[in-house]
Amino acid sequence: MKDEELDQMLNESDEIIQHMKQQEEIGLRDVLRYFDRIHDKLFSFNNMLIAGYFILIAAPQTKTSPWWMLLPIFNMLILIYVDYEMMEKSRFESAIMSKTPGEIEKYGKEINKTTNRSLSTIIFTIFVTIIFIIQLLIFV
Repeated sequence: MKDEELDQMLNESDEIIQHMKQQEEIGLRDVLRYFDRIHDKLFSFNNMLIAGYFILIAAPQTKTSPWWMLLPIFNMLILIYVDYEMMEKSRFESAIMSKTPGEIEKYGKEINKTTNRSLSTIIFTIFVTIIFIIQLLIFV
């Protein structure tokens, strides 16, 4: 009787562990999906900022320098690079079983850099938005 109870408890614990591993995989996949969604929204918003700068620069009697246009363009280039790095991350993970431990360690460091760049694009987009609002207030 005790052996049966022990076997049942072990089976239940194995099922729980398996379920937790599945949840972990789903969570990791969702994190990447949310990163993609955030970058898509930042990219769209950045394009709106570029259009806004075009309008400010083209408006008559504006004091806005055309050089301000470089800020959202630079931000867009960083966003494109971060998206490229995310694609490379997915490409690496698709063949992770064939990688050496050294390659995996190097990959981990690259992921940290990509995460930091992603955070910097969010902060830089906020910065560009604040500058755009200031330029807009000066114009009006």
